[in-house]
Amino acid sequence: KIFEELNAGVWILVALVTWYLLFHKLMTRCCTCRKVRWAASPSQPFKFPSYEDQHIWPLRASHRGGSFEEPENTMRAFENSVLNHNINFLECDVHLTRDNVVIIAHDYDLSRICSLEEEDTRKFIGEFTLKELPKLKKAFSTGIFEEIQYQSPLEQEEPASLCKLEDLFYLCKHDPRFEQTIVNIDMKKQPSDLKKTLTGKDMSDVEVFATYKLKCDLVHRLITTYEMERRVFWCSPASREHEFLRSEMFAEINRCFNAKHMLQVVFMYLIGLTWLLPLKDQHYSSPILTQTTYQRLLVKRREQGGGSCFTRLMVWLFMKLLQNCQGLYRHLKARGCVITLWAVNSPEEMEEVFNLYKDGSSDRSLIDGVMTDFPERLATFIKAKGKASSGKSRKIN
Repeated sequence: KIFEELNAGVWILVALVTWYLLFHKLMTRCCTCRKVRWAASPSQPFKFPSYEDQHIWPLRASHRGGSFEEPENTMRAFENSVLNHNINFLECDVHLTRDNVVIIAHDYDLSRICSLEEEDTRKFIGEFTLKELPKLKKAFSTGIFEEIQYQSPLEQEEPASLCKLEDLFYLCKHDPRFEQTIVNIDMKKQPSDLKKTLTGKDMSDVEVFATYKLKCDLVHRLITTYEMERRVFWCSPASREHEFLRSEMFAEINRCFNAKHMLQVVFMYLIGLTWLLPLKDQHYSSPILTQTTYQRLLVKRREQGGGSCFTRLMVWLFMKLLQNCQGLYRHLKARGCVITLWAVNSPEEMEEVFNLYKDGSSDRSLIDGVMTDFPERLATFIKAKGKASSGKSRKIN
């Protein structure tokens, strides 16, 4: 009688839980089993930077060059990260100017970061030549989860300028201080609502994709010219564009998982079938929502009038999903993938992530690195952890 009264929803829930317990646990065991014949895995070689304390996080990444310390995506930011804070992984975005120069910038629309003249109606990167590009503002908003205003520390200093991708690659090849620096390039396409030529006519999808292919060709040419093939990851958020990056002509360039591929991986992990999924890319860069960030978001929501219980529950479930991927990361690393998490900005978050992804009782991490907007904080944290672990080694010996 009890069984008859149970509705279909309960049976579905029971089936899902049973599937999860059986197959998810089975997959977790398969992750560390070398005898399992996996589907295709990435085979492109990748050279890690070498440091004495690299067992902590061999990849120390700065988001947009460290956008909360220096003007984002500028040479000042990149030099500050690498030279002052031992960062070895620079994340950036690129766009094309009107004269087809590859410029490092997050937004195609320059209104947020640049000082535009009132009489000049242009605001998109593609409307300017390299020489016409405006200077950056001395103060502008930046950030994802928190509203932070970048403010130039010295009022009299010269405003920063947008830089060319070629300038960054030149440093990576010719400056010995940049010899271990890796560059992650986000190959964004021109936004669909900005499909306008200088004549004001709508661009067809074919024309937009042709522009994207031109950008890929120009970036690829720079990569090969400066011998950066083993030191670059690139990706596109859009599926069609990302598939183009996987084409044979770019086979020597490492790629990041895009959002679609990452969702496929996580879904297959939850049902225990990740080992059947072919992995076409090499760098798994996932967002991470720490308990520290979650609490800060809750406080912010309360200040703004709260939020529904359902919304809070969904955010909490999303946080737990992102935090409980240890088995997935072991599996991906066993198949040759590089794993980084973003964005980890406070010392509390760094400590939480470090403890969350420890490999057993050792200080070694399941992930290869984290990305931050505060390079100085990350450098300080790693230095402290390096001293702590070297102290433990001396005691054991």
